[in-house]
Amino acid sequence: MLPPFFTEKQTQGARDEQQDCVRNLIVGEHTTLHILADGMGGHRNGSLAAETAAKAFSDHVEAHGASAQPEALLKQALYAANNAIARIITVRPETEGMGTTLLALLLNRQSGAYSFVSVGDSPLYVFDDASGLRRINANHAFAADLEKLVRAGQISREEAEQHPSRHAITSAVMGRDIPRIDLQSGMLLPDALLLMASDGLQTLNDAPEGEMAALLERYAADLDDCGTKLLAAVRDKDKPGQDNASLILIRRPPAVRTVANPITRNNKKRGSTAARAQRAAAAQPEKNAVSWVPVLAGMALAAVVVAGVLLFLFAAEKGGSAQPNAAPPAAASAVSAPLPASAPPPAPTASAPASAAAVPLAGSEASAPAAASAVSASQTD
Repeated sequence: MLPPFFTEKQTQGARDEQQDCVRNLIVGEHTTLHILADGMGGHRNGSLAAETAAKAFSDHVEAHGASAQPEALLKQALYAANNAIARIITVRPETEGMGTTLLALLLNRQSGAYSFVSVGDSPLYVFDDASGLRRINANHAFAADLEKLVRAGQISREEAEQHPSRHAITSAVMGRDIPRIDLQSGMLLPDALLLMASDGLQTLNDAPEGEMAALLERYAADLDDCGTKLLAAVRDKDKPGQDNASLILIRRPPAVRTVANPITRNNKKRGSTAARAQRAAAAQPEKNAVSWVPVLAGMALAAVVVAGVLLFLFAAEKGGSAQPNAAPPAAASAVSAPLPASAPPPAPTASAPASAAAVPLAGSEASAPAAASAVSASQTD
């Protein structure tokens, strides 16, 4: 199903077969390729030429589109299409003389920038409310050359309209040198349309104020309906020998305004902060639970030591001076070395505090202050 910003339509007219070929492809994130080829040659050779050229062209763009500038890419793809026809003619000499017009356009749907290559007489129009309908590609038909002669005053209008070669084309894709190539770039403004067509659509008057422009102005809001109305108008003309008529209508999609959602954006920021907070909160209880174990154990042991010292002092005070150098005080001093200076140290064992402080066991009195310092540091972090 084609996106709503372009549509394609075809009618066979009074011809025995459809020799027009149309292709529309999405070839990039914002880029579409549109191809219209009007074949010629008779005995089904016209349709063969159109289909061969369109396929070779689109294949080349799809294979090389990401690494080429639009105009260079279109020109290279044109040569690929011409070579594809040449190969068929080499293998099947009876197809000599077959050929096709080729109109191909690359559109950047986001910016509206477009580039096209055109060989032959298939018209490319742009339509907008301000300027109406106007053709923007060169007409490689003898009729265009005759028109120049009329404007120069070299022939009359009547002579030009009655010239037997009026409908001959002066450039085509035929597997040989291409005499004329029209390669251009432009910008499709918002609300403007591009109309690619085979010359069968020119049964309708394509003047700026003609039938074609009137139908575009009236039905342009719905591209699919507009295309249907244009071909219905061609059929209603009931022209004898009506040629195949094909068209591709293209509108630049409306610009999509990308507005950042402040709630969503802030939520994302809060989410990242919250995630960090959750990770910190999850880690903190576990760290505290582990690090406070030795602290609590040390505090409990210190309390026992203090109580023992107090009991000893109390007993010594009651027992008098007969036991000043008894063994219990010395034993107590070895245990009480890490206590504050207010606890009275026994004189005979001054080296005991250094010995006690060197013990690195987690459950010893000496490890309690160190463990407390580690907890304080971790909480600060």
